[in-house]
Amino acid sequence: MASPPLRVEKHLVALGRIEHMPEVTSVNVRIRMYWARLWADAFLLRKPHYFSEPTYEGRNVTPLRGEWDLIHTMLWVRPVAAEDQIELDQNFQLVRPAAVRAARAEFGPGWYAAERFGTDQWRWTHGTGRILLTNTHTAPISVTLRLKVEGLRTGDRLELGCNGRPLAQAGLSKEAGWTGPHDLVLPPGVSVLTLQPGPANARPPANDPRNIGVALHQLELQLHATP
Repeated sequence: MASPPLRVEKHLVALGRIEHMPEVTSVNVRIRMYWARLWADAFLLRKPHYFSEPTYEGRNVTPLRGEWDLIHTMLWVRPVAAEDQIELDQNFQLVRPAAVRAARAEFGPGWYAAERFGTDQWRWTHGTGRILLTNTHTAPISVTLRLKVEGLRTGDRLELGCNGRPLAQAGLSKEAGWTGPHDLVLPPGVSVLTLQPGPANARPPANDPRNIGVALHQLELQLHATP
């Protein structure tokens, strides 16, 4: 009961701030978690909003006609211009859809289900964790990558790769911390980013049967202006 799964926490109530943002005229609610999606609806009653998925209280899927996307994700794509994004907190962001259309970031194979405590969320790798980075353009694009990651113990290692080539190595701590920035050029189509635990990383405790290695709390993919 110290951390009940269905609780209206401060980060959900804070969504009500959007109603007082004159620059936000309308919102596409693109939140996968049904509990957060339900309360986003409740706290946005005075702002036109549209849904990519239905809500518990009966709001159906609608055409996404909003000027901004409201997103809850561990994989952030940041636009070139800062004014095209509003970071509400570590959980939620508002972003103009056209400003991030050049790239997508999605979880691929090699991950356990998301876990959370309070406002923090993370996913552990199962072997090699893969993230799919999609360049939707017909020409290469430049991006900068940062990751907030955690190990089972301080001194663990993370080996990063992209499309089968080594990208970087980084030390890990039991406390989540940032690694990077790493500059990348993404060719058109799908690139595969890999998070591989180091061979000497700690093993999970005896009461955890999973083969966990590296925990990802957040990934940020910063787009750069096209020449």
